[in-house]
Amino acid sequence: MDRVRLGRALGFGARAAAKTLAQAADAAMSPNPNQKPVPPAPPAAAQPTASSSLPSAANVAAASSRMGRAVLGPVKRHSRELWLQITGSFFALLACSMAGSMWALRFAARAAFQHVRTNHAALWGQDLLKFYLAAAAFLMFAYYAVSNFVRAGRSSAAARR
Repeated sequence: MDRVRLGRALGFGARAAAKTLAQAADAAMSPNPNQKPVPPAPPAAAQPTASSSLPSAANVAAASSRMGRAVLGPVKRHSRELWLQITGSFFALLACSMAGSMWALRFAARAAFQHVRTNHAALWGQDLLKFYLAAAAFLMFAYYAVSNFVRAGRSSAAARR
């Protein structure tokens, strides 16, 4: 298909779509022919009555639902961020405690690693097992602390967007 023929086909399609859109807009704006005419309302009194100023139960329920979402949404988000930061701090304290244990056992670990060439059983000595356990606990708690602070940061960054 050449360019001229394609342009004509697209132009015809665009004109037909525009006409259809204009007709749909006109039909939407016109009054409904099947609707019964509404008699004019009597003139309103100068003073509103007490019953007309009271909100309906449905309006009160909808308004209270919107208010609850508006108030409790930010409270929920900030509470979650605060909880993540508190637990992250707790895990960081545990990680520091495990790092202190590793520091206290560093001389025993160094001596065991130096004697590995002659005695492989030195890798499983009591002090070295404590060092391994402290290192594993340190890595686990450090990971939890960092991940909690990262999640709290992402949550607060998402709220600012």
